[in-house]
Amino acid sequence: IGTKNILGYNCQGYEVETKEHLLKFYLTNEADINFSNLYQSEKSKLPPGFKDEWFDEGKGLMLEMEMTDKKQPGNNVKMLCTGLKKEAFSIKKANYKSMYGN
Repeated sequence: IGTKNILGYNCQGYEVETKEHLLKFYLTNEADINFSNLYQSEKSKLPPGFKDEWFDEGKGLMLEMEMTDKKQPGNNVKMLCTGLKKEAFSIKKANYKSMYGN
């Protein structure tokens, strides 16, 4: 869906549509961090090309995302990264539901 600059990073836009959702998101490979390991066990559910380019090579970071729920508009989500700051922390994935509804 084109490119845009977010926080000084060049980002590639993507649009994915399923029966339930319309997703638009922007990824950069220019940041020193990425999310390739966060959903490592669920990579097989990603669209072809997205999985290969952004996860398998371990270089993608999502800086903007808009998810439209076609059946329940109250579940729509917008996310925009407003800054990147180096800070020590940990995440326990078991405390969160899967981003794939499982």
